[in-house]
Amino acid sequence: METPDHTNREPTRHSTYPKQAKQYLTELKRWVRDTISKLSEENISDEIDVPICITPNNDSDPTPPVIIDTKKPPRTPQQKSSGPPRQPKQQLFPSRDKSLSSEKLRVIKVGDKSYRLIFKVSQNVLRGRIAISAVGESNIKEKLSVMQATASSENIQIITVGEEIAFRNLRGKVDVRINFELADDKNYALGIDVYED
Repeated sequence: METPDHTNREPTRHSTYPKQAKQYLTELKRWVRDTISKLSEENISDEIDVPICITPNNDSDPTPPVIIDTKKPPRTPQQKSSGPPRQPKQQLFPSRDKSLSSEKLRVIKVGDKSYRLIFKVSQNVLRGRIAISAVGESNIKEKLSVMQATASSENIQIITVGEEIAFRNLRGKVDVRINFELADDKNYALGIDVYED
């Protein structure tokens, strides 16, 4: 079923049983999504930060992306850039009073439009916001609207949703879980920014 360029699987390419191939592919994708979701519920003590974001090559492929914190270390002046010099890009998110760093950050696609965010910060936060954005190849962020969000624990209270998820009473040093839904079912490499008001 795999295409010659290795970017997609097409059940119609199976010459003998295309209907069964479609069913098997659907079951495989569901199993991958469920397995990732179950693993996210486990409390794993040994964790490492991986500064990359892994997503399918084809936007039409409904396989859930594995999304990891996308912050990259800043370049030092000694590093050489290939190609012509780039113009500074306009910052999409204006600077906030305080950006919070996460001790833990995971986002898992659990449905067509729904995601589960699991994160932990080091301190209690009275009020704040969570910005969710699509991250492009050049680490450029495009803000995404959130249709709905619910906290699946008492460690945070959701106030409003829209361009950002506004919250209050975030407890520090404990896992916080938020289920949220985006407007469409595209596969995004997501960037998560947490701010304190």
